[in-house]
Amino acid sequence: MARSSLSVAHNPQLDISSISTVIVDFPFQSFFDNTQQLEAVRVQSPSQLLISAREVPVSGYGLGLHPDSQTPIAVRFKTNQGMSDTPVYILTPGQIIWPHEVQFSGFVWGTPFGWLGGGVAQAVVFKSPVAKVVWPQVKTEVPLQRFRVQIQGGGDPAFQFGLPLRFPSPNTLRYNPADPSTPFNQGGVPQIAVEPTRTTLTLRAAMSGDVVWVVENPQNLYDGVNPILVESPVTFPAAVASFPTVELDSPGVLYAGDAAQLTVLDDTDTDALAGQFIDVVRYGRI
Repeated sequence: MARSSLSVAHNPQLDISSISTVIVDFPFQSFFDNTQQLEAVRVQSPSQLLISAREVPVSGYGLGLHPDSQTPIAVRFKTNQGMSDTPVYILTPGQIIWPHEVQFSGFVWGTPFGWLGGGVAQAVVFKSPVAKVVWPQVKTEVPLQRFRVQIQGGGDPAFQFGLPLRFPSPNTLRYNPADPSTPFNQGGVPQIAVEPTRTTLTLRAAMSGDVVWVVENPQNLYDGVNPILVESPVTFPAAVASFPTVELDSPGVLYAGDAAQLTVLDDTDTDALAGQFIDVVRYGRI
């Protein structure tokens, strides 16, 4: 799978008629589930590099992914001018690619294999070979992943993989309905690296209390040999009219990685929150 080259230039006289936009709300590839929990990942075949693919019969010379997009995209360009379809390219928000010297006749796009997020993507098609645009050169914060985790009470903690910083992640697991105790490894070679920015936690009960977010072997501290555990205390306030939601304090957000595993432990005096579920949404910049 190839990455695009970035081609952005200044043109204050851009003719709006020389561009067109295509907007799609791509489905998330991870989701909330009481049974699958951190393994709640939609089935993606490694042979299918474009997930939730959509064909767009719009011609042009270049294509950019608008910086306000919520997800990276995978795209393959088509042409009716005697040239083969291009390989699949990955674009992150703000990138632009000019795939041919000639006009492409359309493109197929989706989310990249192994990506666990989703959301709105806005493709900007440059209809003219001289159409240019200037976008802010900043990393866009996007939702990376959603999952549900059950709070554990007493006993030995049970850790699960599920905090990747690269996609596809070598340790991303998806549910095995035939044998839930042996989930499938989704596999794939990492293509996209992220910088985690924040994590929201929603307690799926109108309750309050303390839990501990425990991560084993986070990338920023793990040496690959000696196991390490890091803990982040979390307090859910009393709910007023809905489920309480908090943001995980830093540096807890940074406790992640392809080799990292997670558990959440009840930290109340009576194990009052044991067995309850927390909905987790991770965000990051790419």
